[in-house]
Amino acid sequence: MTERDRDSVVLVVDDEPGLADLYTVWLKTETEYTVRTAYGGEEALERVDETVDVVVTDRHMPPLSGDDLVQRLAERGLTCRTAMVTAVSPDFDIVGMDVDDYLTKPISQCELLDVVGELLRRARHDPVTAELHSLRAKQSALQTAKSAGELRENDAYCELVERIETLDQSRPISDARRRA
Repeated sequence: MTERDRDSVVLVVDDEPGLADLYTVWLKTETEYTVRTAYGGEEALERVDETVDVVVTDRHMPPLSGDDLVQRLAERGLTCRTAMVTAVSPDFDIVGMDVDDYLTKPISQCELLDVVGELLRRARHDPVTAELHSLRAKQSALQTAKSAGELRENDAYCELVERIETLDQSRPISDARRRA
């Protein structure tokens, strides 16, 4: 964990208080992050500000869903990374969502720590690399949930794959990639 990671702020959002509290405890006991907790999308909007680095949110929360929450974060111009942690299996609509990762419940403490750590690393990347990682996470989630035929036949997924290929080709070749 870097010094910068120690100063990181994570906002956990879930309308199930027991689950939100569990995620908060997991993060607080295993990291030095500052962790804020919100028990719904509207409360999250009150607790989020420019100091928040990562938002971990449920998807289906009344009255403000996780989908609406991440949209509002983007509208506010906040640059925090977002992970959707939900019981809803990923569908093709995640391609257009402004989320950086999508995990299906239940998740383990290790999975939560890994995704938050990864999102903090992505925040340090250049915008192209950060977008590429986010798109690959969506691709991976969909590949897990959908058949090869469903993937091939879906326009949004095909556009996602094309965008990944375009971004991958536009990235400068690093010394490590040159040696490979």
